[in-house]
Formats: sequence, structure tokens, C-alpha cells
Amino acid sequence: MKKLLIVSGDSFTTDAFRSSDQPQLNCSWPKWPKILAEKLDMECINLGRSGHGNEYIYSTLQDKILRIKNKNEIGLVIAAWSQCHRK
Repeated sequence: MKKLLIVSGDSFTTDAFRSSDQPQLNCSWPKWPKILAEKLDMECINLGRSGHGNEYIYSTLQDKILRIKNKNEIGLVIAAWSQCHRK
């Protein structure tokens, strides 16, 4: 079984990124969490969401980690922090 790469962040992290400046832009390219997971041979759990701040990032990571019964499955956790003033 592959180890888990768990990431959370804002629009730079989410798989569902859409450009607000150029809504017609096709943003379906692989985002950094997926690329990193492939390079590390891990399974990616991407909790990132556009427009969310540090409180969301912390909370989603904490919730996900607590729900995983076997902590040995976790290989790496990354909090891709947003700007300091964004809760």
C-alpha cells in the first residue's frame, strides 16, 4: 500500500482551480500536489480549496489526520499556508 501525501491550501493547491481573471482559460493541468505525489510514489489526498485561508487549511488537515486510524499510512503532510492575514 502506498503512503499518503495529505495537502491542504488555497487556490494554488486545489485541483479545481479556475482563473477569475481569465475564466475561459483551461486549467486542467496537473497541480503540484499530484505531481509531488507521483514523484514520491504516494497517494495524494488534496484538501485545497480556492478562497480559503489558514484556519481552513489547519482544520482540514487536522480532521483528516484524526480520521485515519492507522497513522503509519501517512507519509507526508503539507500545509500550504495562505497569506498571514487570511483566516
